[in-house]
Parts: sequence; structure tokens; C-alpha cells
Amino acid sequence: IIGCINTLFKDFRRCVKILWPYLVGMVLGILGLAKLITYLLGTFPLQTNLTFIGLIFGGLPVILHKTKGEKKGAPGLIAFVAAFALVIVLQILGEGNGQDAALSFSIGQILILFIMGVIASATMVIPGVSGSMMLMLLGYYNPIVGSVSRMVDALLHVNMSEILACCGVLVTFGIGVVVGIFAIAKLIELLLSRYPGPTYCAILGLVAASPVAILMVMDYAGVTLISWVFGVVLFAAGFERKRTGARRLVVVSVMTALAVAGRFIPLVKPVAALTIISALYLGGEAGFLTGALTALISNFYFGQGPWTAFQMTAWGLVGLIAGLLAAPLRKNRALLLLYGLLSGIGYSMIMDVWTVLWFGRGFSLPLYLAALATALPHTALYAASNVIYLALFARPFGEKLERLRVKYGI
Repeated sequence: IIGCINTLFKDFRRCVKILWPYLVGMVLGILGLAKLITYLLGTFPLQTNLTFIGLIFGGLPVILHKTKGEKKGAPGLIAFVAAFALVIVLQILGEGNGQDAALSFSIGQILILFIMGVIASATMVIPGVSGSMMLMLLGYYNPIVGSVSRMVDALLHVNMSEILACCGVLVTFGIGVVVGIFAIAKLIELLLSRYPGPTYCAILGLVAASPVAILMVMDYAGVTLISWVFGVVLFAAGFERKRTGARRLVVVSVMTALAVAGRFIPLVKPVAALTIISALYLGGEAGFLTGALTALISNFYFGQGPWTAFQMTAWGLVGLIAGLLAAPLRKNRALLLLYGLLSGIGYSMIMDVWTVLWFGRGFSLPLYLAALATALPHTALYAASNVIYLALFARPFGEKLERLRVKYGI
């Protein structure tokens, strides 16, 4: 698709034949689903957002597969961290801290809508990244989808004033989308051809940060028992779409069972360590599944709630990043222990986002910094636990997993 966009005017007929089915499908999908999505987000926001998060995570294996065999190293790690941080910063600085932007047909608003179109299309061109997610972070997703929904109603009822008002918003946004697609497609093609490893790591950073950012803007007030149970189930259904080999799934299930049992150990828990070990020898996808499923399954005993999504995301990311860094972590014991230390800190930082959202109505940076300071003893315990368990079990578990991987072709 990117190739056709870049060569559209050089080989117009061939490119149009390839692109027009996608364009028609996009238009029909947007017009047909706008009202449904608006209704679901308004009536079932928790379940709908968790489903979106699950679908985002469901796309991770495809990107992980692209990274195999590519040189990543320090540039890849830097690209991942920078992209992850960019999404979180955009959320914090976004329109109204997660509140929807108010649309008005003024010169300033026209410029903003054009820029939003460019941003949305630019992120849509990037493999695995959602333009809708970026609009949601900036507070323009619901207004744009609402405009599409109103446009459909206005067309059905031949309401010309409403049609013109919606066109003022959607045409401006659409022009930005077209400009963004042509402007960014060539850059993405260039980066993927010359720097595939760091580029895919940056894409992974954008994708991995998206669920955290979405969780930060959700309103958890009045969430009922049925709501969060159903939402967590949809979350799990989303990221388990990929067909995982039966042999690998058996090993992942065993590691998950050990991690679930480990949560019953007082104070020092081996969940993150077992998740990291799974990722080192079975891949980032297996590590993500081990961490996420451990949170989901064990919380049927420890208690389900909106925090389950945060735990699944946090432990899943610990495994995902360990899979990306598997080669250097397996070779260098000191580096592995350092990663265990940092992953304990990272887990606590993500869970403190939930702490802030639980106490307040929306994310607050001062409150978050206070939560980080208050949680320092727990953070130190998480980090120390990871280091201890990795020092004790990384090598013996790793030898057995490596033997299974070679013997059964996992």
C-alpha cells in the first residue's frame, strides 16, 4: 500500500486498481460503524476501550515477527523508549487531559482539524499503529466520529444545514488525512528499508504505550462488577487472536501456572522474573502472554477490577521488552539483573497510574509524582524480588526451556 501511494502518479492505473478497494472499504466502514462506535463508547466505555486495547496488543506478534533477524541494539532500545515516552507525553499534554475537544468552525479550529488529519493519517501509515488511538489521546476521536454519525443522520433526513456544518469539519479533516498520507509514506518506506530494526522498535514503542495512554484517560467512577469482568474478558479475547503453536502454548501455560502460584508467596513474588525468562527463550509474544495471563487468571482469586488491565499491561510489557532484548540479556548476567531491577520500577510506575486514576477524576501529574514517592518501599521490593529470582532461576529454567525449544522446534 505504501509503495502504491509513493508511485501513484508514476503508475496511476495500477496503483488505483490496488488502492480503490481499500478506500471504498474505509469509507463504508467509517460511515457504517460511526454510530455503533459512538453508542458503545457512550454506553459501555470501559468494555469498549478494553476491547480496543486487546486488539492493539493482538497486533504485537506481527510487528515482533518483523523484528526477528534485524539489528536493534542500543539504537533500537532508544527508539523504543523515545516512542513510548512520546505517546505518554502526548496524553498528558493532550486536549483537556482526556476530555473531548469542542469543535467550532473558526480559522483556528480549521487549522487544528487539518493538523489532526495529518497526525491521524501519518500514524495510520505506520504498521501496527492506530490513527484512532492518537486522536483519542488528543481529545479529537469522539468529536470526529460524532461528526461522521451526525453526517449520516443528516443525509438520511436531508438536513442541509447539518450536512454543511458536518462537511466543514470532515472535509478539513479529510484534506489533512490525504496530505499526511502522501507526506509520511515516503519517509516510512525509507526508514524501513535503511533502518528496519530501530524503526520497528519505535513502532513497538508506539503500540506498547497506546494501552497505557488509553487507560490513563478512562473514567473509572461508577464501574460495576459486571462491567469490569466483561471488559477484562474482551481485553483478553482481543490479544489472544493470534494463532500460537500448540507446543509453545503448552510451555507458556506451564510458565503462567508457575507465575500464578508464585503470587501466593508473601512479599517477594516471582511473576516478573518468570515472565522475563519466558520471553528470553520463547520470544516476546510468549513473554507478553505469560505476564498478561498471570494477572488475568490470578486475579480471579486476588480480586478482579479495572486494575487487572493495568497489571496485564505492565507485566505484559515486561515480557515484551525482554523478548526484544533477549540476545544481550541471555549473554550478560549483569545486564539481565539490571533489567530485572528496571522492570520492577517500570511495573510500579504503571500501577501508580491506576492509583492516581482511582483517587482522582483523570490523570494528574503532581498526584502521580506523589504516588511514586509514596510507593518507593513497594517499588524497591518489586525490583529486589526480580533481581533475586533472576539470579536464582534464570540459568536453570533457561537451560530447560532452551532444550525444549531446540528439541520440539518451539
